[in-house]
Amino acid sequence: MPEILDVPVKKSKALTKEIAEISQVMTDHELLFVYQDAVNSKTSESILSITEIRLNISGADKKVKRKVFNVLVECLQNISHHTEISAAESLKRPSVVVLGKSDDHLFITTGNLIHNDNAAWLKEKIDVLNKLDKMGLKEIYKDTMVNTGFSPKGGAGLGLIDILRKSGNKVQAEFEKINEELSFFTMKAIITATV
Repeated sequence: MPEILDVPVKKSKALTKEIAEISQVMTDHELLFVYQDAVNSKTSESILSITEIRLNISGADKKVKRKVFNVLVECLQNISHHTEISAAESLKRPSVVVLGKSDDHLFITTGNLIHNDNAAWLKEKIDVLNKLDKMGLKEIYKDTMVNTGFSPKGGAGLGLIDILRKSGNKVQAEFEKINEELSFFTMKAIITATV
């Protein structure tokens, strides 16, 4: 027979209050979906399925849904390929994926641990890409396809370019230094839409 836990009422009320606060934050910021844990191919499938349901409920049109899916797939692949998983587990800093909406746009915010060695390079790359217009992004995409081989992690550096191209907007990025080896990288992609 399973053991029955006797949870004191005081602790139960505290948990209820915390859940209510989380629910209020999600409502206030119009967050459609929040995920915090490891991101891999299996969890990515689940995240995409839930995203589809949430977008249908929100009333987003097909074109907007396609853009969100394209951007989200790239974001999930970036997390999956570049998160320092052992560090994330030991530091208890899992990856984060958020889908939200505002009056005229949807947004995808992701966060994951990366090596500090990669943080400076990534910040520079984002700064360069954010300065490019639509044609500039198209040209750098073609150039990268032709002149860049695949990295040991399986990418050719096209993910960020794709995110900017498919979202049609600049990305916002922040790097929080955790220690001498790691930083927590947060990126927000905005998809303009009427939702």
